[in-house]
Amino acid sequence: YDAKEQFERYLIWVNNNCDYIFYGGQTAQDDAEKFYEKNEFPIRKGYFLRFGSDVAKKIGDISFENLRKRYKLEGNYILSVGTVDAKKNYSTLYHAYTMMSDKYGKENIPQLVIVGGKYGDPALSESMEIDPAIKGKIVFTRPSDDELIALYNNCKFTVLPTWYEGWSLTLPESLMYGKFCLCSDVAPLREIAKDMVDYVAPDDVRMWADKIMYYMNNPHIVEKYNTNIIKEYKPISWLDCAKDLNQKLLEISNSSREYPDS
Repeated sequence: YDAKEQFERYLIWVNNNCDYIFYGGQTAQDDAEKFYEKNEFPIRKGYFLRFGSDVAKKIGDISFENLRKRYKLEGNYILSVGTVDAKKNYSTLYHAYTMMSDKYGKENIPQLVIVGGKYGDPALSESMEIDPAIKGKIVFTRPSDDELIALYNNCKFTVLPTWYEGWSLTLPESLMYGKFCLCSDVAPLREIAKDMVDYVAPDDVRMWADKIMYYMNNPHIVEKYNTNIIKEYKPISWLDCAKDLNQKLLEISNSSREYPDS
């Protein structure tokens, strides 16, 4: 949605036309129901789902050295997964990188590898690639599933600067691979990762720059996070999600519908 008003019209349509509503995560349900309450709409029966993160399946062995040469990857890189569009907030990372380059020197900052298409904001992605202050420090990739696994396994950590999410798919994926993530401080991401990761305000360019460099220069702290993630995080499979959905659909089908008097 290009504007808040468009999304609000969609929420109103849902409320007027649906008897039950499924949400991607409890935060999404809470936010929608607050909107309905504020605007004096009835609260329809709602259910939240936690989506699975087991998408990429290892099919064969990938030579990371070949992958590194193809995408011109450096030894120290961080990973961000998601197509360039407004909600992903890559412009904040771009400005953070120019700030880091100015302060520490381009040769001393990590490479940022972005997995996803450029079509959401081609002007921004072009600037990120050709800006002489950081040229070569931000690269875009479109890997296969096996290659994505290799990129996760070899990155220092992941970053997720999103402005907003429903139920994030990329954060659970990072956690599933046992990788620390530097996340935007937004409620849906805290719902997923709690205290297993670190958070930054999505518009705080300086803090993004400072924390990226902090974690790059303190790998032992990143490793502590990774160890805790492996211990504490319980991955959600799509089968788990399907079972939960099926149970809630059975609950709906077994309940009697009550309609207001017309």
